[in-house]
Amino acid sequence: MTDYDKYYNSIQNPVWSTDIEELFSKPRWVPAGSERENTAGMWVDCMKGDVNLSSYTTSTNKEGEEIDGVKEQAVEIYRHLRSRMMPIGENPMYFPESALEMFRRWVNNGSPEKVGYKITKRNIIPAPKPAPPLLHRKDILSLSPSELYELRCKLEDNFKLFEVFDENGDKTPWQVIGDLHRFWCLHHQEGFLPWHRCYMKAFEKILGMPLPYWNWTAQDVSQYGVPQCFLDETYVRDGETRPNPLRWARALDGKSHALVMYKDAKQKWKYPTPPAPYNKSEPTSWIQTPPEFYLDSKSDAFKAKMLELDTYASQVLWAMHFDTWSKREGTGMPWDEGDPRFPDRDIDFDGAFEIPHDNMHSWLGPDTTSNKTPGCVPIFWFFHANIDRMFEIWLRNNVTNPIVEKENGFIQCTVDYGLKPFVGKLGDEIDYSNPNLWMYTTIGDVMGDSRAMGYTFDEPEHPDIMKDGIDVKDFTNKALMVSFKNVLCTIDSFTVWIFANIANPTPDDTLATGNVNDGAQKPIKRSTVGMGEKDKGGRCIKNPVVRKFDATKWAIANQIFPDASSDDDGVKAFTYLVHNDTKQHWLSKKELEEYPGLIPHFAWESTGKAIPSHLTADTLMKMPKDQKLHHPAILNKQCPMHKKDKKKEKKKAASKSKREEPQQSSCSASKRTKR
Repeated sequence: MTDYDKYYNSIQNPVWSTDIEELFSKPRWVPAGSERENTAGMWVDCMKGDVNLSSYTTSTNKEGEEIDGVKEQAVEIYRHLRSRMMPIGENPMYFPESALEMFRRWVNNGSPEKVGYKITKRNIIPAPKPAPPLLHRKDILSLSPSELYELRCKLEDNFKLFEVFDENGDKTPWQVIGDLHRFWCLHHQEGFLPWHRCYMKAFEKILGMPLPYWNWTAQDVSQYGVPQCFLDETYVRDGETRPNPLRWARALDGKSHALVMYKDAKQKWKYPTPPAPYNKSEPTSWIQTPPEFYLDSKSDAFKAKMLELDTYASQVLWAMHFDTWSKREGTGMPWDEGDPRFPDRDIDFDGAFEIPHDNMHSWLGPDTTSNKTPGCVPIFWFFHANIDRMFEIWLRNNVTNPIVEKENGFIQCTVDYGLKPFVGKLGDEIDYSNPNLWMYTTIGDVMGDSRAMGYTFDEPEHPDIMKDGIDVKDFTNKALMVSFKNVLCTIDSFTVWIFANIANPTPDDTLATGNVNDGAQKPIKRSTVGMGEKDKGGRCIKNPVVRKFDATKWAIANQIFPDASSDDDGVKAFTYLVHNDTKQHWLSKKELEEYPGLIPHFAWESTGKAIPSHLTADTLMKMPKDQKLHHPAILNKQCPMHKKDKKKEKKKAASKSKREEPQQSSCSASKRTKR
């Protein structure tokens, strides 16, 4: 507890002259000196047209007009202070709880002016209602042994994930939640992150406890790799050794996607036998995870696999630089092309974010490489819970933070687009057949602080990525952008391998995988997640989108720089191969013509993506604790024009015959009848 909290809490019978007046003239929670003096002066000056914060009761200003004092407006002042509509200004320095409670005691004591004045106890301002309890999503590495045990038990009990059908022949909850992703998920446009936010909420509700996240975006995440809790074969429950439900689960419909991927492949997939009591079951009916996860941590294959995590974390960091949101849902086209308020753009936050999202789906495969099957893979949920955390950090830094300096001051989103089949404002109810479109959860419902939806995130065990290798500015003022144009839905999943200084790459050249910043001759890749089957719900976009990522550091590591003297600016050094991951087949140039969205385009652009002006490098991935309110006083970083100032201005304007009604500040105390 701070010294000022102790002080304010100790004053049980405050009076104006020694206690309350000081809240506005010498706020103890503001650093002493000029900052405290200037802050208090700004508060008084900003409100002088509506209430005199330096006066106990009604006073007369220079124009001879009566202005309410704090006593007359005490209830409204309290309401505005508690709801953080006051104070106003660039740095409002909101009143702490202890100061608000002292002010409430003063009002309920009759607002006495001095010590010795009569105290009349009344419950004029009731005690504030406590905020509803929040679910706290923890880093899975932060779970205690008992919490991890509870998580495993709830997965097994509430989802029946070791079975495809229950005793009645119906699909288990695990299969049902998997089918939800198969038939309803949204990708490639604005609904991508909001829809999956609701999907996590629905899962969490069935789980019956806060959904932990796996922080695969930690700084140097390759050093930590996949948490051991996902790798353990078994756990002990009530004295019985059981399959670990974070590792084992029945695949969608009891058929691993590896059956499709490796059906005709030369190198067949090796299906491990699940632990007892399921060791007699068909191994192909269980989800499959990459064998590299279980190799010796000193092996080259293990290290190469883990180093890819650093690449994908750096791609997330790059996406977080964008303060523009998305393409309008259902169109795939830039926002209102031709409208100067919505400049045509080919990259934005969720478009940039979908690159590492798809790469991670491929990395976790084979049962996560298709949009049809990932909902039945345990690690998918914790990987995606971290995506929702990244989404929340971006939202709090860009949507719920009014200091964001945007043209026109708002985020562009399709607020009324329904995220079917989720209904209600919290997005955790499911209705597959509701004809009332207005009942569905919308993008607008979830484009805000997660605490309004009943949950928040605890700090990660390891800090999030803040830097990703070399400083590009030391080498070049241009950025190597790899773009994919005409991106549409595909049935199959693909990986595009990109090489540097290899004129005619072969599949063998893909074996030298590594970190995006890790030396020469190591290719980078972009994976795509296919539908897994023909679209049956009209979810595929009709118009193509662009996907793009920054490969500057990888190019520099390979000693490739923009070359203005060449006719191609030096991009001929880059080549590529495309692999059909679903059919385990390398595409020929002829076959690639059917998939223009898989062809990479290279360009050294004049500027990279700068950090938005309201953030710094060390706050880009930080979750703001307190949400500030949107109102003009903060957005404009100045006090609103006061009523009396407007009146004087109108008097000077001889051309105006009638004075316009002034617009009252949304953060000033309303006029009340004097008591």
